[in-house]
Amino acid sequence: MAKIQPIRDLENNLIAPVTHERAVYDSVGNTLETKLGRVSVKEYTSLSPEIHENQRVNTDGSIQDTTSGTSAFYKYQVVGGEEYVFSGRMGSSFTLYYLFWYDGSDEFISRENYRGYGSSYENQLVKAPANAAYARLNVHQMYADYYDLSHVQNITAQEIYNRTVFRDNVIDGLNSESVSSPLSANQGRVLKSNIDAVDEKATQYDYTIQQPTEVLEQKYVKSDSEGVLDSSYHNLYKYPVVAGETYAFNERRQATLSTFILYWANSEGEIQGHEPYKGGNTAVGFYHQHVTAPEGATQAFINVSRSRDDYHSFFAVQARANNEIESLSGIKTFPDVLTTAGNFGNAGFEAFRHAAIPVNPGDAYVIKNSESGTGASSVTGYAFATSDEYTPGGAIPLVAGYSVVALQKGSSVTVTIPEGCSYLLVGYSWDMPHGSGYDVQKVSGASVQRRKFRILAIGNSYSQDALAYVPYILRNMGVDIDITIGILMQSSSSVADHISNFQNETAAYTFYLNAGDGSAWMTLSGKKTIQWALENYTWDVIFSHQSSTDASSWSNYYPGVNRLLNLLYSELSYPVKFGWMLSQARPAQTNSGANYAEQTILSHYTYTAQHVERVLNEMPVDIIIPVGTAIQNARTIESLKLLGAYKDNENNTSGYGYLCPNDGVHLQEGLPCQIAAYSVILSILDALGMNETSVYGETTRVTSEWAAGKSIPSPHGTYIGSTDENCKIGQMCAIMARKHPFSITDMNGIVNPS
Repeated sequence: MAKIQPIRDLENNLIAPVTHERAVYDSVGNTLETKLGRVSVKEYTSLSPEIHENQRVNTDGSIQDTTSGTSAFYKYQVVGGEEYVFSGRMGSSFTLYYLFWYDGSDEFISRENYRGYGSSYENQLVKAPANAAYARLNVHQMYADYYDLSHVQNITAQEIYNRTVFRDNVIDGLNSESVSSPLSANQGRVLKSNIDAVDEKATQYDYTIQQPTEVLEQKYVKSDSEGVLDSSYHNLYKYPVVAGETYAFNERRQATLSTFILYWANSEGEIQGHEPYKGGNTAVGFYHQHVTAPEGATQAFINVSRSRDDYHSFFAVQARANNEIESLSGIKTFPDVLTTAGNFGNAGFEAFRHAAIPVNPGDAYVIKNSESGTGASSVTGYAFATSDEYTPGGAIPLVAGYSVVALQKGSSVTVTIPEGCSYLLVGYSWDMPHGSGYDVQKVSGASVQRRKFRILAIGNSYSQDALAYVPYILRNMGVDIDITIGILMQSSSSVADHISNFQNETAAYTFYLNAGDGSAWMTLSGKKTIQWALENYTWDVIFSHQSSTDASSWSNYYPGVNRLLNLLYSELSYPVKFGWMLSQARPAQTNSGANYAEQTILSHYTYTAQHVERVLNEMPVDIIIPVGTAIQNARTIESLKLLGAYKDNENNTSGYGYLCPNDGVHLQEGLPCQIAAYSVILSILDALGMNETSVYGETTRVTSEWAAGKSIPSPHGTYIGSTDENCKIGQMCAIMARKHPFSITDMNGIVNPS
């Protein structure tokens, strides 16, 4: 059972813990006193209610007597304008489950709706109206243990200092000026050595996962008096405990609440008492409920649903005083989940956290999702933020173009911190399953400046075919390029479409972004304009291509390409190169129509190549990317020409797959798109003057396993053909296309000179 891993630096020293029970706020400062002066800990003080049984509060705030024996309300004294957090559990309907505010004359002011998961409402943060003096909370008496209202305060480091240092009468050990001036570095050291971990107002918590001493299958504890019984629905886990020590436990219940309880037992296995669960429902874990082992307890028994046997955990809890506060190094942890929409949200789960780690542009970090299993993560992954000026529950000011990326379970990614980024935000969980979470480590050689190269493609799905693998293959080659690739994609779009979209500022494009650091492709929410991509990023190369159905007619290039380039120039305030992609000839007339004859495919390629050559010679285009030539070279090899699901298309009578999926239009995933990527990479290396590097011998083998977690944009078909032999041939096809970009090379004599 994996423990949540702390964040560690290059020397494996602790950067910052991310397993705090309370939210910790810190800031990056050059001096110790700056850090200490601004740190604060959220303090939750549970309020004692005045209990009114057999009464309830109506939706208009009026009080009504009841005779059902199930209703009650709790009355709390509050302070207007202060923050509170409340929790509860409903009985049947939502109708009367509100928190009601009243003034000093006990006149109704307003109410707060419950929010959360299912029948449980955990830690909803609210602010009392300015004139509030009381709060009432309807209570279902069956669940009377499951309601709470707490006062929320921020306790600063200076307050901690005042309370703990003066209390312990060690003021004489500080500098003489300590009473009237901010903390000096020396005073800070004394503070660190004297804050008492027992002072709960200055305490955080670390959790250590515990291993069971025994698992009894198909057993459970029914009650304090009846003890261990047979059950077809449960397993019983036993854990060693020490009387007086603090523990935390999680569980996912299956049906009724009554059996899902932690029981204390003595050395003879006799039940000494139990702990009721607070909150949760059939789908949600009971996360990190703190309990103290009673006198005489040596064991804890936890009933676990057999159908959710993996979804429970038991932790030893250790208090950690704020005298370690300096080691936080600017990290912030928040009790919120980081959503893929780029917001904070509590989602009803206290078990979700996110950490804000101070970083510098150019630094590299390995982020690992240590959650067990496969598939999508149950917690959000990471994002880049411009600053710490945000509020939990609100929007995060992400670095322009970088949305939240969710990691697959068990996967890891190396990220390079982009320009404009001050914080790396990392989401994690500590309850599902077995306290899993994230591990973040700083990479050796961080902040090494690499050659930056930023490419924007304005095109259609053929741009996706050509570019999807490029950042990963370049990374595997070890090329010293810090590459960023953006794709503005409008399906089936042509040069005429791009001109119209620009002139009308039409938000027609899906925008994909890859930072080249091994992370997955990101799809930014909402349709984008061309102007948006030019305003929000700086590009070194902008390239486009003609739609496949228009590519073989010169009238579709001139004067359209010149018009498009002039429009782009008009929007730019910095120098940029323009590139043009020679796209592949397609074997299908339409996605579902009859196939082209062999001669027609060759004719379409020939006309397209001739027109792209004219684009290079007659227009302000610097770079040609001969993807279509590399693909056509590959089609001269019979074994490669057979590859592709298109051979099974009922409209295809040729028997060839042409390296295309069943639609006969796009390049199929695997070797076909890999060949396109080789062609793009060679053009990039040429543009950067790095001709000493070649794709020949590159070792990437594109399979479905390789693609997992990369969020390849709009993949076409299954992954085929990426073998050692085929990749060697494909690399040769791309190299020959670089040498002869506008004509087909018969590869048979090159691949097999005998």
